Amino acid sequence: PDLITIMGGNNDQYSYIPMGDESEFDKSLEEKDKNSYYGAYSYIIETLLTWKPTVKIILITPSYAMQNELKGGTRLSDYAESCRKIAQSYGLPCADIFGKAGINKLTESTYTSDRVHPNEAGALRIADVVIGTMLEG
Repeated sequence: PDLITIMGGNNDQYSYIPMGDESEFDKSLEEKDKNSYYGAYSYIIETLLTWKPTVKIILITPSYAMQNELKGGTRLSDYAESCRKIAQSYGLPCADIFGKAGINKLTESTYTSDRVHPNEAGALRIADVVIGTMLEG
């Protein structure tokens, strides 16, 4: 592939996956904590770039969902912010659907089928942000 998109965070937050921290960026692949958000994300990115340094990778923040409520000590917005930090650390584009798709507690009934998963209208909002990010870079 020439382009790979990675979206993570929604299920991590729902499953109480620990966030970890930016120290994972300095660890070797073998040392990364793949049971943490930072560790697993950095493992995936570094594995892909080691395999094919020319591949374009776009990270996608988690989308808004009712799980933005505090769960396991974190909010979904914390995972979205971490995704932005990870993208910046690796110099990768980030499609910020959490912050730019317009899906929130006031619009979730319009853009989700169950307060979590996007319906057709929500998918179109998300696609607009992702496509916009692709066109920028």
